[in-house]
Amino acid sequence: ACLLDIRAWLEHHPEIQKEVILAGLEACQDGDNVGYADWKNRKKLLGARLPADFGQWCLKQAVRLAGAKPEAAAHLLGQAYGSLDTAGVDEGLSLQVLRASVRPHPELEGLLKQLEAPRPSPEHGEPQLQERSALDIEQERWREHLLTSIESHRTDLLENRAPPGLLYQLARVYCGKEGAVSPTGLYGKEAILRILREPSAADAALHGLCHSIERDDLPSAREIIRFAKQDTEPYIALPLLVALQERQESAPGFLADLEDGKLRMFVACLHCWCPLWDEDRNRAWYNALLASQPALVSGVAAQCAAGVFGGSRGISSWFWEIADGQQGETVAASAVLGLLRSLPTRCNAAQVNRLDELLWRGLRFGWQSDLLALLEKRLARRGTDAGQRARWLGLGLICNPGEYADLLAEEVRGREPWARHLARFFVHPCRGFDDSPDVWHSYLKDFEPTSLALIFCLLGKFFSPVKLSGYAGVSEDFHVSQFLHRVLHELGSRPSSGASESLDSLLDDPAVSDWHSVFSAARTAQYTLRRDAEYRYPTLQQTCAALRDGPPASACDLAALAMDRLERVARRIPASNSNEWRQYWNEGAYGRPSEPKVEEACRDALLAALRPLLPEHVSVEPEVSQVNRARADLEFASAGFKVPAEIKKNDHAELWSAIGKQLIPKYTLDPATGGYGIYLVFWCGAKCQRPRADGTKPATAKALQCRLHDSLTEEQARKIAVCVIDVCRPDPPAAAGVGAP
Repeated sequence: ACLLDIRAWLEHHPEIQKEVILAGLEACQDGDNVGYADWKNRKKLLGARLPADFGQWCLKQAVRLAGAKPEAAAHLLGQAYGSLDTAGVDEGLSLQVLRASVRPHPELEGLLKQLEAPRPSPEHGEPQLQERSALDIEQERWREHLLTSIESHRTDLLENRAPPGLLYQLARVYCGKEGAVSPTGLYGKEAILRILREPSAADAALHGLCHSIERDDLPSAREIIRFAKQDTEPYIALPLLVALQERQESAPGFLADLEDGKLRMFVACLHCWCPLWDEDRNRAWYNALLASQPALVSGVAAQCAAGVFGGSRGISSWFWEIADGQQGETVAASAVLGLLRSLPTRCNAAQVNRLDELLWRGLRFGWQSDLLALLEKRLARRGTDAGQRARWLGLGLICNPGEYADLLAEEVRGREPWARHLARFFVHPCRGFDDSPDVWHSYLKDFEPTSLALIFCLLGKFFSPVKLSGYAGVSEDFHVSQFLHRVLHELGSRPSSGASESLDSLLDDPAVSDWHSVFSAARTAQYTLRRDAEYRYPTLQQTCAALRDGPPASACDLAALAMDRLERVARRIPASNSNEWRQYWNEGAYGRPSEPKVEEACRDALLAALRPLLPEHVSVEPEVSQVNRARADLEFASAGFKVPAEIKKNDHAELWSAIGKQLIPKYTLDPATGGYGIYLVFWCGAKCQRPRADGTKPATAKALQCRLHDSLTEEQARKIAVCVIDVCRPDPPAAAGVGAP
């Protein structure tokens, strides 16, 4: 309607039209395509009727630009000469006027003589001229045949009962798609007059076209849709659309006087048979009908879309405009849900792709209850194809996971064709087909961790973690992989025990083994997030009790207590007069220490020395299973708090990496640890010391402890303590010298 208004305004302001046409020509530089520039600017006129003195104006501009813009001047002279044979634009123009105007300009005068020169006969001309002459002859024969048909059916045209085939020909002439050797830029009545050249024949043709909507033999909307399903265009469709354009311009309220059956048929013609090149001109009457009877239009739109749903024609752009909500959500719901109700039981590949678009539009608009009602009916049907059933079950997981998750898992798990159908449905908004690609955001936020894990269980077996290798060739697998990464990110960002359990279950699932490294990283991040989220500051009473050697008020208190007792043992071993260090060494002949005991034996010896030093409310146990099923060498526990300890001897191959690879990522994830842990090393002498990566080796237990502590980041050093216990045989005291005190 807006375009029609602009076109009408332009027709009442001919000077504006002339300025638009001239602007492109004056801007042309030497060598530019003047004809292309003219065509581009004329498109801006939206097909508005040219002013009556257009030919005379072109002549004046050609004379004005003859010196400055010779190419533009030549083009305008050609337009002026062509206007002599074009009705409606030749006011004040004649061949004599042309000759007199160009006489002072030799270039234009020579060009005019070329335009006036007779064309060479086909047998003596160039091949192109021969072909053009043949086209002219054929065109003239066609025009004479059309005039003969109009004359023989003149009465039928005036009485509104002309053959539909004749009306179809006239409608194409009206639309500028038939009858012109070269494009004239004309449309409508001007095109009819230009081609037929006989006013009486043009009047009869226009009468037959404009009154075709009043015929008694018009098909019904159902018949129009049946023709579309068969891909056989009815001749009457295009004449009806032409008539509706004309009537809307002459009598905008004419639709109110027509019965609903005819209105439905008109809408069916538009949705099934409106050509792309004429869509803009059919908006005025259609928009008026849509505003007054939206239910009627949306109902017919759904029927038309259903009629061509399985064919090659495709659903019209008019339907998708409604489905996108451009005419309001109520109209969109009527059209989309109406089409979904009429889907066949079995769909082909093209149909299930369109089903993706329909379902996601429904989700975007929030029609979950209506979609679930349709879902129940669809699942009750027997014989539904896998592609359609997988999509409906995927919809069920989104809208009501509690009811449909188990059914989805039962039907899809381990079945690659079903999994791929489900994946295509899930990633549809992520591939740019939907106006809201982030529509998944709100749904993922509402999913329970078990539902997020289920998506991985169903799809992860058939889609591996892939990376984009260049822009070209982005495959379906890439889109699915990116979607699964997004699901995993959502699962890993939940600081809940359910999310932890779901991640653990995925790590235990061999079917998705390709994703295990990704799951492991996500689980580490999730446990850290959960640990921080579940941290609770101790109360004043708990803090006071801890200061009185009572139960610890936090994991930090427990870690400090454990370190204090470990340091007591570390100080006591070299100072003990009972040779306590022997508990950590194997003995050879005569009870002499031969080599350090294995790590587990050293740990047990430490436990025996440590337990008597701990308060009753604090326990320490070996090989305790952690949240990720790893086992800590030692674990201190009290009042619901835990502090794990990783133990190594100073000759262990992983001495310098165990903090970052074992203690922190495996043992401090449990929220009960608060992130606290202890790295305990048995110093068995400098000869046993494992060198660092740079080749250096600490010479003493104290130096080793300093080096290990310095390897921690500032953040790690806040919660990870290092304790090195010297279990070597103490050096004997030096012999007293003579005269010594």
